[in-house]
Amino acid sequence: AEAEDLRRENQIEREDLLQTIRESDQSIKLLSLIVQNFIPDEERMRIESLCEWDDEENAWQIPFPELTGSNVKHTIRSLQEKKKKKSKKDDDDEEEEEEKEKKVKSDKKKKRKDREAEEEEEEDTKKEKKKKKKKSDD
Repeated sequence: AEAEDLRRENQIEREDLLQTIRESDQSIKLLSLIVQNFIPDEERMRIESLCEWDDEENAWQIPFPELTGSNVKHTIRSLQEKKKKKSKKDDDDEEEEEEKEKKVKSDKKKKRKDREAEEEEEEDTKKEKKKKKKKSDD
């Protein structure tokens, strides 16, 4: 009975390992298909020559990964977004400044009209006084 249990456990473990191998094989075939169809041989060989196997990590390493393809694209995209945001902020600031200038001009215009109205009123008052004085002199 104990031997049968061990045999079943080994069989289950073997099936799990075979499934993992099948999945790894599928993944390798997909990546190979992508590399063969989208990366020129010269570029693939150049990249392979840069790669180093790291025994401690049990993985391939690329020197300066921050300077590689998608990382560079991400960095460029990030910089472009920052530039757009800055440009939009500058545009918003410019619009705000224009609005302030319009308000200042409008306020100046209003003050000038008010001052002109006051001057006209003063002149009218002076004319009225002159008329009254002239009438009283007559």
